[in-house]
Amino acid sequence: VSDERPVSTQSTWGTSSHTKWVLGLAMPMLLVYIIGGPIIVFYCLYSNRKELHKPFDQVNKSVLNRYHFLFKGYEPQFYYWELVVLARKVFMVAIAVFANDDFKTQSLLATLLCVLAVVLHGVACPFESDTIDGLELLSLFGSFCTYFLGQFLDVETLPKSLKLVTTIIIGFVNFLVLFAILMVLVGMASGGMLSKLRNVKILKLFKRNRKTTDILKPTKTEEYF
Repeated sequence: VSDERPVSTQSTWGTSSHTKWVLGLAMPMLLVYIIGGPIIVFYCLYSNRKELHKPFDQVNKSVLNRYHFLFKGYEPQFYYWELVVLARKVFMVAIAVFANDDFKTQSLLATLLCVLAVVLHGVACPFESDTIDGLELLSLFGSFCTYFLGQFLDVETLPKSLKLVTTIIIGFVNFLVLFAILMVLVGMASGGMLSKLRNVKILKLFKRNRKTTDILKPTKTEEYF
């Protein structure tokens, strides 16, 4: 029987073994992947800012093929906004990892981050579509409500009945966010179906002598979606 023992995959914080892992693996990944990656992406976008400030259909095809997944859907002056979203996600993960010893501190930092995100988005409104801007703002507000109200669940002096009410409110807010997104998707799908129906030949026969508004023509609300 061999005397060799299996190597543990866990390391205690602050030990020499943990320090080696931090310096040898964590720090290079932090510098190259977490920090270096977004900086390189921003440099690539910034170096092509003259093209990115143009309307989407006028951007050079070579730039479009390389970076369209980063700026498509945003207004030209906010071509970099995907990096702002990425930074918000990185900070949220950092809060979850480095502030996990104290729930109150963690929830307060998460709430503060959501407030900053709501303010930034409300001031910028970076998407070309007002609908997407509204959904993003609603989603951020839902996250704020979840983190803010979640703090009350950790209050020991709060009665169980109030904690139950708080839990219901949190669930209801998140349900509203999902319901709003679903309604927008349904509106987009119905708008696409209406546009297909208008191209059906047999239906065009009924449009020739009609002077009133076409019932198959989408209303302003449908066009908005």
